[in-house]
Amino acid sequence: MTKNERLQWCQQCANRAFNLQKGTYCGLTQQPPDFEGHCPSFMEDAKAAAKLAARQQARELTEAEVSKGIRVANYVIDFVVRTLLAWLIGFGLGVLNVVLYGNDLGAGILPYLDVLWVRYLLGIVISFAYYFAMESATGGRTIGKLLTSTVAITETGEPLTTTHALGRSLWRQVPFNALSFLGQGPGWHDSFTKTRVVHKRFLQERIEL
Repeated sequence: MTKNERLQWCQQCANRAFNLQKGTYCGLTQQPPDFEGHCPSFMEDAKAAAKLAARQQARELTEAEVSKGIRVANYVIDFVVRTLLAWLIGFGLGVLNVVLYGNDLGAGILPYLDVLWVRYLLGIVISFAYYFAMESATGGRTIGKLLTSTVAITETGEPLTTTHALGRSLWRQVPFNALSFLGQGPGWHDSFTKTRVVHKRFLQERIEL
């Protein structure tokens, strides 16, 4: 049994003690841990055990997070998909306008589609609907994430919920949200919704435990 393995037991024990000279040691024997397998004097400190588990989970989640390059790839793929959706919706509205108003291009909804703020709002609606529908229906995946084998999960390592998908989709519509991912740490729609994007195998391994 290694020193670090023993210390992991001690860090969860109510009998532990600590000072700068010795580090963590046994408060009963006043000595560094030297047991093998299991300490007979072990008494779990529930709060310390929970904190240790939380730190371990945070480390595992950080290691499982995808790179900035994959995040960019997901964004580009989803941007292409959203652009195609916008084109199809625009085409459909054009066909509907022709059915209702014939070839009069000044009638119906067509003139409004040339107004900049209308097109901007329509883009926001399409973006929100795409991300929310995809991530809520698939448990945290979009077309981009499906192609890169990645998935959005909660900070506790659980599958994404509809509430998380809603929050992520709303934050994505905030101006400059995409640029927030270029710095250190998670971007806005991850940090404010307490979610992360990881490789799919990480979530599969947690489910199989």
